[in-house]
Amino acid sequence: DGTVAYRELDSRANRLARLMAARGVGPEDLVAVAMHRSADLVTALLAVLKTGAGYLPVDPGYPADRIAYMLADARPALVLTTGDLTGPDGPGEALTGTLPASGPDPSPAA
Repeated sequence: DGTVAYRELDSRANRLARLMAARGVGPEDLVAVAMHRSADLVTALLAVLKTGAGYLPVDPGYPADRIAYMLADARPALVLTTGDLTGPDGPGEALTGTLPASGPDPSPAA
């Protein structure tokens, strides 16, 4: 139904933030977020903020040439998206697929 308890949201955002930090994302970086409105979008935005990076919202409904222009112009360090939105001409480095699984998170994001 798209609802997530705050504890679960925080846990998932911490996991994703650690994954992004392991890829070198941090303050002064920009992360593009190309997702439909959902609980996963909220998780992704919170995770980006936990890394200290900024985010570039990319509406997946935009025409492909507009998305390509936005990504070429902004040159984000990473693109967060879901597997159903990626294509053969997608961005260079994208973190795609299912967001980190639910469950207890033993350590907060750095």
